[in-house]
Amino acid sequence: MIRVDGVDFKDSLGRQVQFRGINLGGSNKLPFGQKSHEPTGLNRQEAISFVNRPFPLEEADEHFKRLKTWGFNLIRFVVTWEALEHAGPGIYDYAYIDYARKLLEKAASYGFHIYIDPHQDVWSRFCGGDGAPAWTLELAGFDLETLVETGAATLHAIHGNPFPHMIWGTNYGKLASATMFTLFWAGRDLAAKTKLDGVSLQDILQDSYTSAFAELAKHLKHLPQIIGYGIMNEPSAGFIGVEDLTRKAHSLLLRGPSPSVLQAMGLGSGLSQKIEVWELGLTGLRLKHVDNFNKRNKSAWGASKIPIWQENDIWEIREGKPKLLKPQHFSHIEGKKIHFYRDYYIPFAKRYQKVMSSSHPATHFFVEGIPADPELFWPSDKEELTPAPIIHAPHWYDVATLITKRFMAWLSFDTQYRKIIFGKQLINRVFRRQLKSMKTLSEERMNQVPTLIGEVGIPMDLENKRAYKTANYHSQIKALDRSLSTMEDNLLSYCIWNYTTDNSHEHGDNWNAEDFSIYSPEAPYQKLAKGLEPELYQGGRALDAFIRPYAPYVAGKLSKMRFELSKKVFELCFTSSEPPDTRTPTLIYLPDYHYAQGYTLELSDGKVIEADKQILHYFHDEAVSEHRLVIRAKLKNK
Repeated sequence: MIRVDGVDFKDSLGRQVQFRGINLGGSNKLPFGQKSHEPTGLNRQEAISFVNRPFPLEEADEHFKRLKTWGFNLIRFVVTWEALEHAGPGIYDYAYIDYARKLLEKAASYGFHIYIDPHQDVWSRFCGGDGAPAWTLELAGFDLETLVETGAATLHAIHGNPFPHMIWGTNYGKLASATMFTLFWAGRDLAAKTKLDGVSLQDILQDSYTSAFAELAKHLKHLPQIIGYGIMNEPSAGFIGVEDLTRKAHSLLLRGPSPSVLQAMGLGSGLSQKIEVWELGLTGLRLKHVDNFNKRNKSAWGASKIPIWQENDIWEIREGKPKLLKPQHFSHIEGKKIHFYRDYYIPFAKRYQKVMSSSHPATHFFVEGIPADPELFWPSDKEELTPAPIIHAPHWYDVATLITKRFMAWLSFDTQYRKIIFGKQLINRVFRRQLKSMKTLSEERMNQVPTLIGEVGIPMDLENKRAYKTANYHSQIKALDRSLSTMEDNLLSYCIWNYTTDNSHEHGDNWNAEDFSIYSPEAPYQKLAKGLEPELYQGGRALDAFIRPYAPYVAGKLSKMRFELSKKVFELCFTSSEPPDTRTPTLIYLPDYHYAQGYTLELSDGKVIEADKQILHYFHDEAVSEHRLVIRAKLKNK
């Protein structure tokens, strides 16, 4: 049983817990058998099933044994709203819920802790990502057949391959996704005239989302290994907070057609317009050209549906052009500036907590904000929160490697100050600062809560997939080691994105041309140290980087924990608890992958016992409060 104790995780013996987690899995975003680049990637409702995502139950032992051998102790289990309720409001897929229960029971039997991740990206598969069912868009009046032609979404299945890297993220600023998020968070205020049988779409959407995950929680509450539930993966504010509707909305990346908010609304209502088209070049983002879109004057809305933002008097068509009527509609209410987190995110999160806690008592809730948004406000008054503890679970990526798909040891990008940075030492300092700021946010603004990085990883298809031909993963190892070393520098628990069992070299994780999986059945055979079981390691990619020693349970307070890959040296420092309990050991995962030839120990005090395969028990001396342990791999026999 894991509990939250201030900014730390603790086990039943009072030891500080460090998590090394894996996101399971990358293709859980899609129904079983579907791939986003295929036309069937838009199949919907009754014809689909998420059973066997991430893999069939009969394969579970193989994968859980492998992940356990690699040192993972936490699974961030990816579940979409669509997986639970794709057939219609209140119609739950109990076959999938039963599958998920059995799979997670199996994971628990292997000793994994579990964090349920309600996953979405740009709202739904049907507007370029994953998450919400098709019926939510139709509830708002969208015509799913015309979203692409009207510029309301960019879809892999329609665009085809090659699919521009990360272009799916531009859907956050397009009409379909931005409208749905706006309705979900703030429909009562910002779309007050849009109701169904007198009920705001905000209430319908929020109730359906919460009830679907509460239904899942009812079937999982018997598992003490489940730490808790996320509130929503990578939420978006939609149009909320946009002060100038003639500019672009919240968008992670300008790439491809990039309309302003007003242009997006006009396109969706059948107006052909000239739109900027952007591209990523050698020197960064640049305007490629301007082109006409929606030349056939199609509407993104159903034939009998008044477009929502016209229905709510935000704009109108005047002389064939869009004309703004309420320029500050999404940024101010009665002269007061809107704050997304304060006004909408937190009220929903509290409501979600209350309902979920009734289905799964005494659970925890993982909170994350808008990606790349440094602001995340949470009530400082404990009485405002439900009894369930909060965990801050932001995501962090090496943005330069993520965007360029190249590892540049001497060059990166500072996302906080938005500038290019040069030099290994400066890059490391900037990365450490970025992650430290996330911990500071958890401790100072969120009232002393733990931080767990919900996603960290790298694209495996670096340098035009060179490693897939050469079997040399040197760049991937360097890139991932740099990211994970930064986690260790900040003593952070984390979950790697991701593990996808049907990954392929051609289509990656089968979703929007992304290829992050640390496992692929197509990965080339690699030579292993003597004594290692090949079936537990074959398929792994960048194994050297993510298989790392660490202390999952520390009988005290951590002050340092770091693995230096180039020398295979692991160092652990901590202060023992008061009063010291020398009978409770500190556990160390020491992977055979790096230490197959043996190791040497340097101890400040106490003793070490090899307790189990790849597990050491360190018993410290009660007469000493500060403890240091260094483990060095022995050199290979010559």
